[in-house]
Amino acid sequence: IQERLKHVFEALDITIYQVAKKLGENPSKFYNILNGRAKPSYDTILSLLACYPQISSEFLLRGIPPVL
Repeated sequence: IQERLKHVFEALDITIYQVAKKLGENPSKFYNILNGRAKPSYDTILSLLACYPQISSEFLLRGIPPVL
């Protein structure tokens, strides 16, 4: 999922800091996810999809394009 999150952030042209701030999370949480040191929780994925409805849940969860 870390690679799919990278694609999502690139497609939205947003930074980890922007995402973390919008979700009320610590940016280090997303740095750890993107670097493979942690996995996103179910709640984090749901929050991300709720805050950014243009993200395709099929892509994020299963890797089925399109990204947005």
